[in-house]
Amino acid sequence: MSKRDIVRKDIDLAILRQPKNFEMLLQFLSGKGYEIKYGKHIALRKNGEKRFVRLDSLGTGYTQDDLINSFVKETKVRKKRKGYQKSLSLLIDIQEKIQEGKGGGYTHWAKVFNIKQMAQTILYLQEHDFESFEQLDAATNETIKRFNEISAQIKYLEKQLGDSKELKRQIINYSKTRDIYVEYRKAGYSKKFLEAHREEIQLHKEAKAAFDKLGVSKIPRVKELNQQISKVYDNRKNIMEEYYQLKEKMRKMVVVRENVRKILDEPIDEKRKEKIR
Repeated sequence: MSKRDIVRKDIDLAILRQPKNFEMLLQFLSGKGYEIKYGKHIALRKNGEKRFVRLDSLGTGYTQDDLINSFVKETKVRKKRKGYQKSLSLLIDIQEKIQEGKGGGYTHWAKVFNIKQMAQTILYLQEHDFESFEQLDAATNETIKRFNEISAQIKYLEKQLGDSKELKRQIINYSKTRDIYVEYRKAGYSKKFLEAHREEIQLHKEAKAAFDKLGVSKIPRVKELNQQISKVYDNRKNIMEEYYQLKEKMRKMVVVRENVRKILDEPIDEKRKEKIR
């Protein structure tokens, strides 16, 4: 890891402590052993290093202007957001746990995940007003439940499509072989006639068996069936839009919940845990 990578990492850690402004961020860094060089361009030097590293050399998101502007933007968001202080309760719990540096769950989590992933978790919680782990857990389970409901609807529609397509195939086979089968019946089910038209007769029998299996008492017209298939396709298309949105939302919430659970050493409630199908 390069010197600048280390500085960026320490800045990320300082930001996780939620400084109220740029000056407080610098104070956090100073507390971690950084010497601050003020002037036109602010630079940092960690204990033991010979040279200062200018913030403007750290890249997008870490320059002096980027960091200052991020606090300006966050201040505006805080003023607009109702009940902001109340919504920070879960974040405060997390920050306290991080500052303690204790707990087997957090220690294990910190070894597995990097600072960027932790920052993404914090950012998600800042964008959503979760006041407690229980609220996050309940919202995640509700999203999982809805996703499973949508998945079940999609499976049902796909079965409808499969049955309709099979019915359409059998209707076509039935229509093509109906005259041959009528002649076969008039011939008294002649073995000679059967040998001459075995394939057509077999297709006709299979079609009739398929109608019984699908519970078809009155054979629909192919045109009507095509309209029905088209309608099912449209329904599935509309539901798939919600499916993909829910899938992404669920994925994020499950990851965030697991990260928060590990940081706070929250136990897994097997009775309430939803199975993601």
